[in-house]
Amino acid sequence: MVTAPGPSGEPGEALELVREAFEGIKYATTFLVLNAADFGVPQRRVRLFMMATRGSPLPIFPTPTHAEFAADRSIHPWVPLRDFLSAQSPASPEDVTRPTASLATKLDAIPAGSGLKSPGAREATRPGGHWGYKQGTFIADLGRPARTVTAAGTQDWIRWDGDLRRLTWREVASLQGFPPGWEFEGNKASRFRQIGNAVPAIFGKVLGTQIIDALSRWRAAPTCSAPWPASFVEAVEYTRRERKRNGASRAAAREAAASGSRSAHKLKGLGKGGKHTTPAKSAA
Repeated sequence: MVTAPGPSGEPGEALELVREAFEGIKYATTFLVLNAADFGVPQRRVRLFMMATRGSPLPIFPTPTHAEFAADRSIHPWVPLRDFLSAQSPASPEDVTRPTASLATKLDAIPAGSGLKSPGAREATRPGGHWGYKQGTFIADLGRPARTVTAAGTQDWIRWDGDLRRLTWREVASLQGFPPGWEFEGNKASRFRQIGNAVPAIFGKVLGTQIIDALSRWRAAPTCSAPWPASFVEAVEYTRRERKRNGASRAAAREAAASGSRSAHKLKGLGKGGKHTTPAKSAA
């Protein structure tokens, strides 16, 4: 969202329009990206937040209490997935998903913190391909917070108690901050959607605390929007440079893919002898 383009295609323009819309109704705004792991959650979940006020000073974003590399004693280290799992009740057998035999063989060779790689599209600065991990094939690193949980049942695999299995929906719910015993409706797939699309409860706590503090010190005063964080400016500039370098190769890849799709569609529409076929009209 920080670098999302707007109508002109410029990176960062979408967020500029959001800010302008709020300023148009007299709200000053402040934006920041927060990581749940920085507040003691055993999950690395990065999300963009906006706070706004009308006619009073802006609330201040909370200060992280944890860090990947703690520089002093006032900051705690990130909570690793191993510590989280150790505090959980044993997984119910009906909630456990294990890999098929063929997938298990492939995953055996994958170290923790990695997964099966998918071949990516070649780009000007990435001639070997802009690769990524195949969905549902990542092995979690128990020494770090979990990766961002998703709204699908294909959560990361964990090697735990001599077993290879996926994180269960109950474990994922706990990673999101739902209290024990919280009731979810629907089947397992529906529960994963509800949990994965939620915002970690810790953000409600730390942001709510800052808003309460701002309200307790409320005073009528004209306020301007806060400037963009330096990290936002850097991200937008990087995106501009990256698009300049790889834009042409990406456009060529898209055109090649579209051309292949059109060719496949034409072949599908050809009947025997190379003649085009049309669907028969339904009877009246």
